[in-house]
Amino acid sequence: MDENRNPQGAAGGASVAPAEDGDLPWVERYRPKSLSDILSHDDIIQTSKSSPTVDSKDFQRYVDKGQLPHLLFHGPPGTGKTSTILAVARQLYGPQQASHVLELNASDDRGIGSVRELVKTFAETTSASFSLDYGVLRSAAAPSGPPKLKLIILDEADQMTSAAQNALRRIMETYARNVRFCLICNFVNKITPAIQSRCTSMRFTPLKPEALRRKAEEAAKLERALGLRYRSMTVTEDGYEALLRIANGDMRRLLNCMQAASMAHPGEAVDGELVHRVLGLPQPSEVKSIMQILLEKDLSTCSSEFHGLVTRRGYSVRDWVGALHNQLQSMKLPVPVALTLVTRLADIE
Repeated sequence: MDENRNPQGAAGGASVAPAEDGDLPWVERYRPKSLSDILSHDDIIQTSKSSPTVDSKDFQRYVDKGQLPHLLFHGPPGTGKTSTILAVARQLYGPQQASHVLELNASDDRGIGSVRELVKTFAETTSASFSLDYGVLRSAAAPSGPPKLKLIILDEADQMTSAAQNALRRIMETYARNVRFCLICNFVNKITPAIQSRCTSMRFTPLKPEALRRKAEEAAKLERALGLRYRSMTVTEDGYEALLRIANGDMRRLLNCMQAASMAHPGEAVDGELVHRVLGLPQPSEVKSIMQILLEKDLSTCSSEFHGLVTRRGYSVRDWVGALHNQLQSMKLPVPVALTLVTRLADIE
């Protein structure tokens, strides 16, 4: 059974999910523990257009040599941004991570007061003691001494106010000898140019379907092997296809969908119909039916049929827009027709 206890992490990777973690969300149970565990890291890490290309091996060398710069991770949700920097922190600080890493997320106050007080207080002090068995970051003032640099992780940094970002820029300059920053965001355009220029920027792109499929298979296999409340969990081929289509490159969404399906119907095979039913999304058969009506019937009939289906099933218009868009991609329509329909769907959304 040992070979089954080695699935890849939430953004990829070989992280073990012990039985006592059965009540944890799957995204935490399967979060990678080290940089080598990050799934598809070679493909998803790259810098912004204004910086030289940096691949995962270069990033690993940053960590190994203790030359970690200020970092700016940006890209869609569920692509491994937070998992990557947490793996870096674990590799650098080991069991002393809690005292050397400050992590702030969207639930924290992100205004100028928080930056000036909490972040500045943490940044202006160096580490008095640090085991040499862990960590490679050393202060610029004493490069041959014990590692002293701290790490501040600001998740969802694009939600910070302009005033807070300006205050942060000054702190990054003043306390460069004591601390390194990692800013994580979905929309890099919301980060001020002054901060972007002080960071090594890395864009995380959506994960490839084959990587998500491999992770989904390994998670399902481990849940059966652990013998928890999901011991009979099996996923059919159309179940995998539905999960990958709904996840759309987002590992977090994939794991959450799998957990929701397995908990809602323990012991039942997870197929495409079950996935859509549990998540409250239009069934593929319903999408095909309404698409056929929209293409062939008159406006009055289309409106009546669509309104009736929405009323009976309770799907949101946004869900229908996404489902119809996916259906359009699989249909062989004349290019002008497809462009018109996609444009209209975008307007509705």
